[in-house]
Amino acid sequence: MQSNSLGDNPANTAPGDGLYYAPTGFVGASGNVQPSDQVSADFRNDGFDMIFLTNDGSIPRAVSFSPMFYLLTQGGSEGGGGINPTNLTIRVYNQANVLLGSTTVSNVQDCLEDAYLGIITTGGDTLGRVNVWATPTDTSGADNISVYTDAFPSPTLHALSWSTGHCPLRLNELAGQSYAIQSSGDLANWDYVQTNLLASDSIAITVPATHAIRFYRAQWLP
Repeated sequence: MQSNSLGDNPANTAPGDGLYYAPTGFVGASGNVQPSDQVSADFRNDGFDMIFLTNDGSIPRAVSFSPMFYLLTQGGSEGGGGINPTNLTIRVYNQANVLLGSTTVSNVQDCLEDAYLGIITTGGDTLGRVNVWATPTDTSGADNISVYTDAFPSPTLHALSWSTGHCPLRLNELAGQSYAIQSSGDLANWDYVQTNLLASDSIAITVPATHAIRFYRAQWLP
């Protein structure tokens, strides 16, 4: 998690002024008492980023959380402060930082966990970043975050009948996913040979054959 200094245009991860931790019982400008420990951006007009990575084959596909915000000063336009309740803008990006979509969570109360949002990626997209933005005069955050992942099985390679100058292989895995074929002469150092986007769950591929002993493996690409 990190703050985002780009405010209402968080096209990139742009770390802002850090995060703010508030313990259970913190009272906001509205007088609301927060029900549990929470974290948010630490500066008004900073957004709040949750960043997700693929780790050990666990691929983030969905997240649920309570989007929230802190009303820094009460009084609306007269006092120059924020308004309670307010609407939060949620933007969802994949791991290539491409915007997948956005939504608005309406009537969120200062400090409270009265809102809930669930996000599920589809079509093979991988969850990369979720940005929460409140208003230019308040700070945004999140609580009760749960991440849901898919664990992809390792792709398999099978040798086919050898032909002069070529080493035919069969790659078995999930259609619609990208995989890299890697080659090594010592099982320690691996070089990329080619990448493949599977149109079906099994495809035949051909790599150049040499007189030296070579090892091959397939690796899933996020």
